[in-house]
This record gives sequence, C-alpha cells and structure tokens, in this order.
Amino acid sequence: MAGCTNKRIGDRLYAYELDLLKGPEREEFEIHLVECRFCLDRARRFQDAARTIRHDQQMRAPMERLARHDEAPGPSRSRITITALAIAAVLTLLILQPWQIEFRPTQEALALEDRLLVTTFDNQVDQHDSTGLGELLTNLLITDLSESRYVRVVSTQRLNDVSGLLVRQGTSAQDPGFVRQLAEATRSRWALTGSVVQVAPVIALTTQIVDLSSGEAVASQRITAGPDNDVFALVDSLTVRVKQDLRLPDDASREVDPPVGSVTTYSIDAYHYYIDGLRFLQQAYFDDAVRCFERALEFDSTMAMSYYYLAKMQNRDAIDKAVEYGNRASRKEQLYILSLQATLSGDASAARGYLEQILEQYPDDKIALFDLGSMASRSGRHAEAAAYFEQVLDIAPLNRSAYNALAYACANGGDVDQALVWIDSCIALFPDEPNPHDTRGDIVSASGQLDSAIASYERVYRLKPDFANYATLFKLSRLYIYRGDYSKAQDCVQEAAVGGERIIRSVARTYMGLIPMYQGKLAEAESILSDGIAADRLEQATTGRYGDRSMKHFIRSRIFVEQGRFKEAAAEMRLAIEVHHLVYSSRQPMYRCSLAQVLAEGGDFEGAAEIIDILREEYLNNFEPAQFAYWYASGCVELEQGQPTQAAASLEKAIEALPDYDGQYMLGRAYVEAGLTEHAIANLEAMMSNYPDRWRLILGLWTARLPFYLGLAYEQAGQTDRAVVQLETFLNTWRNADSCLTDVTVARDHLARLTTTP
Repeated sequence: MAGCTNKRIGDRLYAYELDLLKGPEREEFEIHLVECRFCLDRARRFQDAARTIRHDQQMRAPMERLARHDEAPGPSRSRITITALAIAAVLTLLILQPWQIEFRPTQEALALEDRLLVTTFDNQVDQHDSTGLGELLTNLLITDLSESRYVRVVSTQRLNDVSGLLVRQGTSAQDPGFVRQLAEATRSRWALTGSVVQVAPVIALTTQIVDLSSGEAVASQRITAGPDNDVFALVDSLTVRVKQDLRLPDDASREVDPPVGSVTTYSIDAYHYYIDGLRFLQQAYFDDAVRCFERALEFDSTMAMSYYYLAKMQNRDAIDKAVEYGNRASRKEQLYILSLQATLSGDASAARGYLEQILEQYPDDKIALFDLGSMASRSGRHAEAAAYFEQVLDIAPLNRSAYNALAYACANGGDVDQALVWIDSCIALFPDEPNPHDTRGDIVSASGQLDSAIASYERVYRLKPDFANYATLFKLSRLYIYRGDYSKAQDCVQEAAVGGERIIRSVARTYMGLIPMYQGKLAEAESILSDGIAADRLEQATTGRYGDRSMKHFIRSRIFVEQGRFKEAAAEMRLAIEVHHLVYSSRQPMYRCSLAQVLAEGGDFEGAAEIIDILREEYLNNFEPAQFAYWYASGCVELEQGQPTQAAASLEKAIEALPDYDGQYMLGRAYVEAGLTEHAIANLEAMMSNYPDRWRLILGLWTARLPFYLGLAYEQAGQTDRAVVQLETFLNTWRNADSCLTDVTVARDHLARLTTTP
C-alpha cells in the first residue's frame, strides 16, 4: 500500500485517537482520513489501543500533559507536529512494551463519538427530487435536532462540505459505502438515512438509524404526515422519535423542544427560496441570492435569516427586521444576527464576542470563522484575516468564499504571488464559475497587469454576462477605456443598459458620458450626462449609489471647471450634494470638499473658506469622515493660492485619514508644482497602475492627465526618455480633445523641447 499522502497531518493520528486534537486541527485530520486510505487503515488498527488509553488515567495523563503545550492561542503547525510525534513516542513506551497490545485488522467502524449524521433523504417517488422535498426534509430535521442540548448532530454545512469532497474524489452518493465514509469523516457514531416513499394522498417517510461501531440498525420508523401534509409537523414528530431512539439522558425528554417552523418558517415556498438563496450565495451569485431571499420574505415576512443575509449583502436596514424576528431563528443563528447588528453599528468588540460564543459550542463553524476573518480584513489585519480563512479551508477544502477571501487578504497584505496561488487553486477546482476569474481580474488589475485583468474579466463575461449585476462588465469597460478600446467599452456599457434594472441603466448612462470625457471630448460628454440626468429623473433612479444622478452632477461640475464655467460648476456641485442628501439625510461631507475646491478654482476663496470652517468644526467634533474632507479642501485651496508646499502637507494628512483617489491625485500635482520630484514620481507611478479604483474613471479628466504630470516630474528629474514616453501617451489619449484643454498645448511645448536636438 502507498504511504501517507500528507505526513504533516498523518503524524497527528495518536493525538486524534485520544481526542487531544481540538477545533480546526481535528477537522483537518478528519478531512485527511477521507483523502488518505493509508491513515484510515492505521486509525482502524490503532482503535483498540486508543480505547484502552481513553479509559486508563495512568496512560492518558502523560498524553494530556504533552497536549497542553498546544493550548496557547494560535499554535503553529510545526509545534502541533512536534507534540504529535512526542505522543507517538510515549505510546510506544506505555502501550507496545508494557501491555503488548496487538494491532490487528478490524472491520469495526472508526466513528466512536456520540454524534449523529443525517444523510440527505432519498426521494423514491421522484428520483430527481424535482420539488426539493428530500433536501428540505433533511435540512429541517438537522435544524430541529440541533436545537437540542443533548444531540450532537452534524451540521448541514459540514454535511455538504464532506459529501462534496467525497463526490469530487470520485465516490458516488449512490455507492454502498458512501454513508460509512461520511460517518468516518465526521466521526459520527450514528447515521440516519431516510426515504420519501409516498407523497399522495399524504407524505410518508421511512427512516433507519445505524450504529456505525457495530453496523447494526438500532431503530427504524415509518412516519406519515397528517391529512394536511404539514411537512413541519412531520419533522417535529420525527425529531421526537429520533431522540427517543438515541436513548438520551432523562433530562432530554424534559427540555423545551420548539417546533421547527418556529425557528425557520412555516412556509414551504419561503424555505425553498431560502435554500436556493444559500446555494446562489455559495457561488457568489449575489444578485440571484438577493432575489431568492426577497422572494422568501414574500411568503413569510417574519423569516429572520432572510433579513440577515439581505443585511449582509445589500440592505443594511434589513438587520432591524432580522433582530425583530430573531426568535424565529435557531440559537446559533440568533448569534449570527446579533454579531452582524453589532458590526453594522460599529461595535467590533461585541460582534467578535458573539462569533466567539458560536465557536465555543461549534468549533468548526465556518461562518463564524469566516466572519472573524472578514472583520480582521476590514481593519487592515490581513495576516490575521488570512489565518482565519485558512482555518475555514482546513474545515471545508472546497469553500469558494474562503479561497476568494484568502486571495484578497494576501493581495491586500502585499503578497500578490501568494494571492494568485490561492485564486488559481480555486479556479482549478471551479473552472466554470465566474467569481474566481473575477477575483483574479481584480488582483492582477491592482498590480498593473492590464491585459491579464482584461482576459480574466472576459472569461467572466463568457460564463455569465450579467455576473454580479453587471459589475464585472463595468470593470471590463473601464479597462477597455484605459487601453484605448473605446468601441469595446461602449459595447459593454450598452449591453448593461439593455439588460440591467433601473439603477444599472443609470450607471450605464453615466459610463456613456465618461467614455468621451476620458478622451477630452467635453462637450459630447456633457450632453450625454445631461440626457442621463433627465432619464434618471424619469425613472426615479436616485439612490445615492455609485453612478447615479448625484454623480452625474458631480462629473458635469468638473467638466464646467475645465471649460471655465465656474458659476455653473458650483451650481452643479451643489446639485450633487442636494441629490445625494435625498438618500443620505444625515450630515455627510460627500462632495462638500469638492465644492470648496470648485469655488477656489473659480477664485471664490471666501466661499471656500466658509465650507472649510464647517468641515473643520465637524472634524474637531470627532466626525471622522470630515477629517479627509477638511484636509483635502484645505490642500486644494492652498494649491490654487500658489502655495504648493503647504498644499502637499495638507493633502498628505488627507490621504493619511483616507487614501482616496482624488486626494492622491491632488497630492501628486502639489508635489510636481512644489518641485518635490522624488515624491511626485513615487506618487504618480503608483497611481498609474491603480486600475481597480472606480473613481479613477469618474475623475477621468484627471486620470488622463497622470502621464502629463508624471512626464513633468521625469523632466524635473532629468529623465528625458521617460518624460517623452509619458507626454506622448498623454497627447495620444487627448489627440481629439476639445480646444479648451490647454494642457495639450503645454505638453506639446515640453515635448518639443525634450526632443529637439541641441
């Protein structure tokens, strides 16, 4: 027989058999048993010795002392391996020599823990289970049993993870040994199998519970629904009988057993849509998932977990409904809801506390681990985030979301190569799913690999043109613009406009104006945006979201500045603020710092100063968003007043508070005008490859100028060849620009001087 497929994990056999592995390490070894027949055979042979040690304190004590070395938070894998090897050495002395235990092959099952595995119900009436009845019954039964404090049941997520892994390895769910392999991988003593044998006139089920340690059936049942075919009452009856068959402690019969409908829903339609939503969520089809959760709520407006997922993905306000109906969720789900509520209210400590409560009871709960990783990622603790996401993969090696998040964590932490390793691994597992390709596009785009990013996004488009509600199509259109493929960019935008819903059509109308604007065709862009604003009003597409009517006013304001129409520019910026506040009525610095900039560009320094004073007061009163706005507005005004060095100092504080694209651009300009050449080059070079930032295109008139200012910085540094390349790039982009854009003339003059032979 071949050896162990992963010796690092295989060396933990002895610690595993003595129940000394905890949480993710235990789950990792159980996954390994599914993958490695060598270690599975070793585990079976070692079973008798392990049982002796578990019940002999003299033998177990030294093993526990060794295992305690691993109890400190965040143990390294190398330390775990060392401890496992030490345990093996002690076993050799304590077991093999004094007791002379004989290791012999046995057919006895490995799974010895008092855990119940509920396999997916077979629908014998409908072989394809087209109505999803088998899956629905399985999920409801697991949920109902999980509410008991006396039943350890394998969770639905764990069941799906392990069965998916077995199927991917070539084991069919119809194979005779499939259930046994599931039980061994999840270390379950009992397995419950069930079949739907009748659906009319009433639903009838047959079930059997098998003790895997002996291979004997301990109970079998035939359950029939009432005359109204109430599936939820049927599951409640089955739960009672299963608990009786498992011979639980006497206290189990006295615990409160809420009806399963009271912690899920009493609507079959709602539950079906909810399950479909979870399936779409797993594949990152977020718009499809949202529609399913919304449909579920149409059938049951009190379904707490549908509100929870809507709040998590799209509508933050839905968390209030999730909390209101929290008693309609399981105990674990209530903790999910409370954690999300704390997250959305800014209480990270409380959010983390709720997730840790979940892990105390369910150490292999991948949702809690994933959310802890997401919290770390949002706080910029990318290494910590990556560690959590790796734990999720230890538990669920096929978890798409963990691969995806792990790749982003590595990329955000500066390790692009490792990020690509993770996302390429995900692509190898799921080559025909769009999300991994989209993530790869984001990663290579952020590292300046324009053509590679386009190839990834084009792959997404071929797989699912409307993926993520056309978000990838808009990404692709932006990259086409930066590459100069304007007709392809326009095709992408038009497709989104035709196929998308109201807000997508609004975004598409914005993009249609941005394409000519990036080329310096201001009159054409302004006309398109004006028509877009009228269409937005007609369709009531005012949402405050990226690309809607408020942003169109913002862009028109910037166009008017370029055309020297400063009063109209200020009026448009005030409209942007007004429209934005139709959605966000609370005080927001959004666009107000830009209004101060526009006023200063038009010479109204007094009006700009009034806005800066307001922003300063908000900033000093701990309104954090105003910190960037105050320093940004101050820096822009100082630049217009001919104080570039002072402006650079203010803008440095702005991007320290929030590294926004507009702040970075204005800082680069200030560095050039102040003669701070090295800083200018470093800043502008970094911005040149910052393709993913959506504001890069919204501020396209500035983005198109990046090569212009970089060329000037190279000229200051005496790097003539580089200066020439950048100036030529700028002039090529604006070769058909409107005549009001005087930087074209300036660039030509500089280029002529640099290319004239002395």
